[in-house]
Amino acid sequence: MEADAAPDRLREEIVELMRELGTGLQRIGDAFAARNGLHSTDLAALVEVMHAEARGEPITAGELTARLGITSGAVTGVVDRLERGGHLRRRRDDRDRRRVYLHYGDEGRRTAVAFFAPLGTLGDAVMDEFDEAELRTVHRFLARMGTTMRTYVPDAPPSP
Repeated sequence: MEADAAPDRLREEIVELMRELGTGLQRIGDAFAARNGLHSTDLAALVEVMHAEARGEPITAGELTARLGITSGAVTGVVDRLERGGHLRRRRDDRDRRRVYLHYGDEGRRTAVAFFAPLGTLGDAVMDEFDEAELRTVHRFLARMGTTMRTYVPDAPPSP
């Protein structure tokens, strides 16, 4: 893109680049799921568990039901499958034994690290091309777009 391109064209190209990024991420996720015998819902559940742990807020099956938008019975099936495969584990809350949290399993973590580590190295190399101020701008942009996507999806009209 040329430095003097119109701002509208720049916005269009950013949207197209985000589409390409989303498609690429989906392709990588699909490859990981296929390689590990996971359904797309299984992968979505693992991602939710991983993000919850990263925030320091472990997730329950009930919370997972709401985040995935599927029935509690379906979540039970997903959690059972993932637990059998070593991808996640259940752990009771120390203070309230009725509450059960979902955590990334050791085998699941090893599998994910082995698969995604090369991508992390490639991503680090790309980020090395940007200075701190540029990275802060990218961070702010992605954080705001992520928030926008999360809040838009529940309000999206049903498909015709």
